[in-house]
Amino acid sequence: GVSVLRAPARINILGEHVDYVSYLPTTSLAFGSHEHAMTMLFRPTGDDKVRGASMNERFESFEFSLGKIEPPRLGTQSLRPADSLDKTSSERKEPFAKSGSLEGLRTQGWEEFVFNRPVPTPHWSNYVKGSVSFAQWKFGEIVKNGFDFLIDSTIPANSGASSSSALVVLAGAAIRQTNQVSFELSELAQDSSQAEWFLGTRGGSLDQTAICLAKRHQAVHLTYADNRAETVPLQSERFRWVTFFTHAADKGREVMLEYNERAAVSRLIIPALIQGWETQAPHSFIDWRYGEALLRDGAAKTPDTLRALLNQLPESMSLDELSHFHPRSFQHCEAAFPALVAERRNHPLKIRARALH
Repeated sequence: GVSVLRAPARINILGEHVDYVSYLPTTSLAFGSHEHAMTMLFRPTGDDKVRGASMNERFESFEFSLGKIEPPRLGTQSLRPADSLDKTSSERKEPFAKSGSLEGLRTQGWEEFVFNRPVPTPHWSNYVKGSVSFAQWKFGEIVKNGFDFLIDSTIPANSGASSSSALVVLAGAAIRQTNQVSFELSELAQDSSQAEWFLGTRGGSLDQTAICLAKRHQAVHLTYADNRAETVPLQSERFRWVTFFTHAADKGREVMLEYNERAAVSRLIIPALIQGWETQAPHSFIDWRYGEALLRDGAAKTPDTLRALLNQLPESMSLDELSHFHPRSFQHCEAAFPALVAERRNHPLKIRARALH
């Protein structure tokens, strides 16, 4: 039979671009749109094929087989990113055992797999391949049956309302249901945020968590320090929420590099600079740790203290400078963001402005 899944557009109220910050306890508030959503009709195929089609004629139909995933080259040494990169991943595994095989995919960590593969040529099928690939990595031989699906969506494409994350979530749910894999929605959200790294981006879990946990008249409050999400009442009786889309968001290579630059600075570079205070400016480091602890406990005046410390950070820094002063952080950056390092090694990255944001 045919099953139906629905994912709402993600509308963010606060906390944009903070879901990949690793050095401060950050928070977001978002909700799922009632009017704008993506719907997937799907059914098992009885074979290992995944076939996709869209009601939008701009997106051509596609087909691929499970297990047809190109692995990294044999013998490639994996560089493990910082601990903040893998809150949801399993423990590290050894490099590929069999090139091109599902067994090979499962013999290493997911981050290792996506970091060492080239960024795929842009196509909407990649969002589905990312979810299916992650499910194969996580569940192994259990995931052997494909599915046919049809997408209809009222989420404007390239609108900034996470139509891409909605597709990743729906594909993740479909591949699990097709193969009788039980899951919690919170688990699917975290898995989907990792699956989207297949595309080359290195984002956090805001979009996927809001999509998975959204409820009518409820907002989703996410706190990233403890990886927690809870629903809170929206003031639906006092306010009417109106969403509108002014222009399409470019999702080309340059935009992906800009996005990943923000992620690299927030996830790897700023933490390295703050850690460097331990030897270079011990008093600042002690004040930072104390202020961070107070902030986690909800102290009201702490942000002013931390803001003053963040103003000590350099206005900008290039990746070349990072490689000289913080080689280990550069090594992690090179592993997680290879395109960024290759194309913007001498480009000045905004540091202080990102930290203050």
